[in-house]
Amino acid sequence: MPHTLETQPATTAWEAPLSPLAGKPAPREMLIDVARMEKEYFEQKPDVGDINQLVSFGTSGHRGSPLHGTFNEAHILAITQAICEYRRVPSHRRASLHGEGYACRVCARPAHCARSAGGEWR
Repeated sequence: MPHTLETQPATTAWEAPLSPLAGKPAPREMLIDVARMEKEYFEQKPDVGDINQLVSFGTSGHRGSPLHGTFNEAHILAITQAICEYRRVPSHRRASLHGEGYACRVCARPAHCARSAGGEWR
């Protein structure tokens, strides 16, 4: 896993700290294997007995990684099913949910494909 980098402190209240890697290529040890993540996205099945592998939401959507069984196609299908069931209630049809399936940017394309496959549990 990537190591933590020390950042330079902000000079004013409105500036964010600056990473020493800003404007530079990421070091090799911080790179991920995108092909492996996409493969695991489709092949991993969540263990419903493991609370860490259940769908959970943070401030910007579902949190997880295909490498840990915590973000995969089954999660997106479950989220899609829940949204469809929620929207079947007439008073919920106007609800707006944005970004489902995009928390893991590497898996955004396969997640979008799953979401767009009809909106029903397969």
